[in-house]
Amino acid sequence: MKLKLRKTHSHLIVVLFLVASIFLTGLAQAINTVTVVVGGVPKELAITPDGKYLYVTNAENVTVIDTSTNKVLTSIKTENRPTNVAISPDGKHAYVTHDDEMISVISTTTNVVSSTINIGGNIIDITITPNGEYAYVLKTDMVYNGSWTNAVGAVSVISTATEKVLTTVNIDRFPEALTITPDGKYVYVTNSDGVISVINTATNVETISIDVGKMGLSSIAITPDGHVKRMNAFFPCDFKR
Repeated sequence: MKLKLRKTHSHLIVVLFLVASIFLTGLAQAINTVTVVVGGVPKELAITPDGKYLYVTNAENVTVIDTSTNKVLTSIKTENRPTNVAISPDGKHAYVTHDDEMISVISTTTNVVSSTINIGGNIIDITITPNGEYAYVLKTDMVYNGSWTNAVGAVSVISTATEKVLTTVNIDRFPEALTITPDGKYVYVTNSDGVISVINTATNVETISIDVGKMGLSSIAITPDGHVKRMNAFFPCDFKR
């Protein structure tokens, strides 16, 4: 009787070992990561609405990656060092900012720079409205105040149809990043002094500022239900408009 029990226990241990091995193998495959070499120093990335392609800016060019294979399809050379990138809602264009007042418009069909837009100032960030009609570009302009030069934040509104600057909204702080609500009604701008500037896109006027009480605001994102997620070096904070 004892011999039979020992054999049963041995068989059970073998089965459990095989099950554990299969589980761990599947888990290892599931969490397997792939490293894609894009050259230069990768800075920002954006994925097309259909999820098929990833556009990555780096110190040398804009790299296009096929997300199904994680392979580099091509590298797009721009005039100067690219920084940020935003994809139009229809997926037809990638808007790439540079630190020299320029925006390169890339056709995602040909992966060629189709045009450039000069808006002036030091460009920090860019976002496209949900309807694809406008690009909101965050930048800083150098303003001479009589005895010294000061960097002043501003948001330029660009028509994507004409590629012209329609208006500029001044932000009397030093901005870090911006994003737009899912309904396209408001643009949120984070500032390094702990204040978030809210721009009404219907009037392109800063209608309110929100002091979250912490210095060093950096990135910002909005959930699909309209809640804002603010991130900085200290902690995240959620609030509703």
